[in-house]
Amino acid sequence: AVRSAPATESAPAVERAPAAAVAAPAPAASSPAAEDAADGGLHWDARHCFNAEGVYCYCGEGRSLGEVALQCCGCRQWFHARCVSAKCVSSMVPMQRNYTFVCRVCTGSVPGTVAGFERFDLLENNWRSIVECAILNLSLDEQGVLRLEGGGARTPRFSIKEEIVPWIRSHFKTLGNGREISKLLEARQQTVEKLVFAQANAEVFEHAERHSVSVRHPEKKSLAPMLTRAMQHALAKPKQEADSQNNSTPDDGSVVGGKRPLVGAAATASEKKKGKRSSGGDKKHGKPQRAPEAPMLPPQLVPENCRMVPVVRCSEMAQVIQDAGIVQLSVTHKAASLRVVKPTGDTNGAYMIASGFKGYRTVCATHAVGHGTWYYEVRIHTESDDADGHARLGWATELATPDAPAGYDEHSYAYRSRAGTAFHQSRGQRFGAQGFGRGDVVGCLIHLPQASTLPRQRPRLTLKSGQYLIIDPEQKRISNDGSFLAFFKNGQLQGVPFTEIGAEWFYPAISLFGDISVTANFGPNFEHPPSELPEGLSCFQPMSAAADDPVAQAHANPAPKEEGEECIEAAVADGEDAAAAEEEEGSAAMEVDGASSAGPSSLAPSAGP
Repeated sequence: AVRSAPATESAPAVERAPAAAVAAPAPAASSPAAEDAADGGLHWDARHCFNAEGVYCYCGEGRSLGEVALQCCGCRQWFHARCVSAKCVSSMVPMQRNYTFVCRVCTGSVPGTVAGFERFDLLENNWRSIVECAILNLSLDEQGVLRLEGGGARTPRFSIKEEIVPWIRSHFKTLGNGREISKLLEARQQTVEKLVFAQANAEVFEHAERHSVSVRHPEKKSLAPMLTRAMQHALAKPKQEADSQNNSTPDDGSVVGGKRPLVGAAATASEKKKGKRSSGGDKKHGKPQRAPEAPMLPPQLVPENCRMVPVVRCSEMAQVIQDAGIVQLSVTHKAASLRVVKPTGDTNGAYMIASGFKGYRTVCATHAVGHGTWYYEVRIHTESDDADGHARLGWATELATPDAPAGYDEHSYAYRSRAGTAFHQSRGQRFGAQGFGRGDVVGCLIHLPQASTLPRQRPRLTLKSGQYLIIDPEQKRISNDGSFLAFFKNGQLQGVPFTEIGAEWFYPAISLFGDISVTANFGPNFEHPPSELPEGLSCFQPMSAAADDPVAQAHANPAPKEEGEECIEAAVADGEDAAAAEEEEGSAAMEVDGASSAGPSSLAPSAGP
């Protein structure tokens, strides 16, 4: 399975590699035996990074993550940098991926290569790959083994300014190919920070604070060379042709009826030719072809004198489908500069952690409530007690913009960390003893005794410029009689700053400013349940129950409940005899026992009102 180039004046003789180390390229395998043959009889791991035999390169010796190695695009074998003839390889770093390489065994069978000569191309790198490579290299120990934390779920955390950026600057020659080193200057390090905290990279980077970053699941990261779009297209086409024509491979390794994937400049040139051919129009008649017309959209009727409010949503994770049966932080109903992630090591769980970046921005939960008494809590994380980070926690309607903090307008209410100020319509009022900060758990309670008369979701109009909410001028905003908001700090009631709030549907809202992150807890098990409730209340429901609440999810006006049916609204003390209240059946509400606040939980099921 190993070939060598003929000894000529232009092409010197090539040494034969050990058969166990390097195998000639083979077509897609259809059986385990064929797969072993395609890999030279070696048994590779899932990432095709290490084999059980420990045989690599032309030399057949072993390798580790701590040394520079290149993977061949043809046979997928790994080759030591010391055994490769390309000069610029000496300045590369371990686990660097911005290259294409074809070993001298595979050259000639791959288009764009010359038989007997290695092919190496250094590609333009991107900042995400650069930062990821830096963190992985910083995580290596002296033996070239990755140091892992969190049960193997992440690498150690490193400081962006003090460790990651200096390391990148010292290895920028080949690692930063195509990038500007001026982006790493102290005054312009926002490029790296924005990349790390972007929502699109939430599954790649993990951080507890803004300046401390790690890589998630490093043992699952692919270390194969990066593929350009042209190379991806070239690799996909022969595979499709092989599936349709049942191509076979003779003993010499050439492909019959198909083509080998193009590499480097050959792939780019092929893509350019196809682009010219597809855009040239109808050459036979000398006229350009007309582009197909877009399908006509059905007309959308808009009521007269209506008001349209633009829908501000984050589109970076629009493809993520969140489980409707779990109340969690929304990946779309939020500002783009905020980042929401799952807890470390919990790949199948819910998005419960939010991190801020500079200006005040808001993220809402996935579910809204319009009737009853509901509660959720948030734990505050900051790098230090005097960290430049603040939070506002509260409730917001569908009309509140995520690009502003909660409490900015008439559609949201909030409790601010600084000095414990309550905000609504950008007007603050002091209540409670003090604010909250690092390590505190803040509880938010909303009491809506009357069902909302507004729909849970307003009709929307889709235009080229985006989506708009249609506000009917006849639907007046009215107050919900007897409603109020209350806030708690570590289980202690801070006060009731807002009463007679609007009869609308409210989402839990979290606004963050600067270097701060929080963890939301929508129940049913709370870390610091309330030790006492505002006057007139004896129980409430955890926000997690909104996912199973037919009233909260179907329509605004609840249907009458039959006897024995589960009660969804909070019980309000109205002076009735306690014995009569205990005779009522069926309730999933939670009762507060003020005398048992010292226990692990002061909530217990109670009967309905």
